[in-house]
Amino acid sequence: MDYKFVELYTDGAYSSRKKIGGWSCLLVHGNDTLVIYDKELNTTNNRMELLAVVNGLRMLKEPCFVHIVTDSKYVQNGIQYWVDNWIQNNWKTTTGEPVQHIDLWQEIYNFKQIHRITVQWVKSHTGKQDKKTYIGNDIVDHFAQLAYKK
Repeated sequence: MDYKFVELYTDGAYSSRKKIGGWSCLLVHGNDTLVIYDKELNTTNNRMELLAVVNGLRMLKEPCFVHIVTDSKYVQNGIQYWVDNWIQNNWKTTTGEPVQHIDLWQEIYNFKQIHRITVQWVKSHTGKQDKKTYIGNDIVDHFAQLAYKK
């Protein structure tokens, strides 16, 4: 199968004082780009990070090679390592606790069965990565913050 290559930049933002969060993702395929973003009430930062990934993957209408760029170690480790173990452990962590945000992790697991997914972690707001990655990370950060403030 010939997979389209899609870059998916993701970020979440959260105000612990207001318990409001925002998420944003930027999809890039060749010269085509799409930014989507929204907010959620009574949420967590990790949920916002995950919603950015899930909503980006929901936009894909056919199997793709997806390179996710995130500043969240939670997202990176979850996709690369944890989710496959959680499915084997009936959605329990290594300590036996139920996986938090199981609805989103189950969706990500299902997307992993359709798409070829890689994940790159970047340190946010440093400018230490290549210019394209830095700009992509800044764009999604901007829209995630805009989402929860609107």
